[in-house]
Order: sequence, then C-alpha cells, then structure tokens
Amino acid sequence: DAADEIFLEWTSLIGAPFHSHEFERMIAGLLEVRGATNRFSELPKPLYVGATDQDARRAVLFGEEGYARVPISRSVQASLSINPAFGGVRIDDRYYEDGAITRTSNYVEAIEHGARLVFVLDPFVPYVSKQAGHNNKRGMLYNLDQDVRTLSFTRFESVRDLTLRERPEVSSYTFLPANSQRKLLSVNPMDHRPFLAIWRAAYLSTLQRLELVEHRLAGDLAVRGRRLDLSRAKVVAERLRRRGAIDFGDFYPERRVSIRRHPLVGER
Repeated sequence: DAADEIFLEWTSLIGAPFHSHEFERMIAGLLEVRGATNRFSELPKPLYVGATDQDARRAVLFGEEGYARVPISRSVQASLSINPAFGGVRIDDRYYEDGAITRTSNYVEAIEHGARLVFVLDPFVPYVSKQAGHNNKRGMLYNLDQDVRTLSFTRFESVRDLTLRERPEVSSYTFLPANSQRKLLSVNPMDHRPFLAIWRAAYLSTLQRLELVEHRLAGDLAVRGRRLDLSRAKVVAERLRRRGAIDFGDFYPERRVSIRRHPLVGER
C-alpha cells in the first residue's frame, strides 16, 4: 500500500552515518612528513591496497598499474569504507568501498605478485558455540555480525585451500583467534574497554600457534636467511598467564617500552 511504498522509498535515501575524511587526513599527515611519502611509486618496496569499485562490483588493487597514482592515504580511506558505517569514497569519477566486499583478503593477488611465504592474520572470524541455541537467543545485530564473519572466513578458507593445492611451492600460515577470544571480539568494535584482555588473548594464542608449527616454520625461515626464536615471547607469555591485572609494559620482556625508529623513505 501507500504507507509501505513511502517507507521503502524513504529508507533507500538513508546514507551512511559516518564519514572517513578524517581518517584520510590523519594518514596523509603521517605520510607527508619529511622523509615519508604518500605515493606508491616512491616506495622502496611494492605496496598494494585492496578495495572494491562500488558500481562495477569488482575488486581493485591500488598500487597496481592504472591505480598507482592514487595517494596511499586515499586508497586506505577507500579500503576501510564499508556500509552501513561509511559510504563510498569518490576517486576521480569512480566510487570505492571496502575490499572485503569482493575479497576476504588479497591472498591470491599476493601470490601472483611473487609472494612465496605468506602470513595471514584474520581476527574477523565467528564465535563457535558448543551449546545449541546460543546464537538464536541473541539479537539481530549480533547474528548479522556473526553471519558476515562466517561468510568472510569460509570464503577465505575455500580460496586458500584451492590456491595451495594449485601452488605447492607456496608456504602459508594462518593465525586465527582462539575460540575463547572470539567471544571477546564479538563485542562492539567501538568499545575500547576490553582491549588489554583482547591483546593478552591474542598474544597467547599467537604463541601457541607458532609453537605448533615451529618445526615447519623454522625451516621456511631458514631457507630465507631468517631464524625463529620464541624465547623472549615465552617470557612475556608466562607473565601474561600469571598476572591478573596487566598493563602495556607487560607485553615487553623487560617491561620497558622501547620503540625503534626505522628510517623513513628517503632518509639516510
């Protein structure tokens, strides 16, 4: 009826509530200081940023030929813009949004560009409940979030497994949050309060995964002139397991936060 038609037409006019302009401005400020660069062409090593052409509904890689002249900060802005939070980003005469719309990751593209040792960090995974009905008791927004996470992860799993069967020369390691940590990650992403608990769980589950694949990863790194040493990480892990309340310093072996400043592009 008329009421339904008016409602549907009205909802189609609602835009995304947030703008990503400030993110772009902040990133540009960091990349445009002396010694840095906001240009793909001036980087010492290749960088690619995945996004989606909103109208063509296809994946693009900023940094590739045809997209290399777009500023890095603008590419990142496009890559993080996803509905319903952020609308599309106009670059020249096209509109772009988050690369996750068309790719869970640029796994295949990394291999096509020469990667033979690939590390995947995927925090965007669903919580797996051992109790039937757990999700059914939760609200619509929770289940929408979990459904999107499930679509994303299962899509990536299928692509990864197929790619590795076709490319046996590639070594690949995927790091996922432990299931107990996924419950923490199911909270509102804007809620900063559990960040230390999330960091602790992430550190411990990552070390557990490294210990599990150490025998294989050590060999992959050795042929590339690298050595795997988990001794310092084990010191931190033991402290994180033992202590109740923790702070940022607990994630460092000597509890001293020491940030090494690497030279920026063009610095000597």
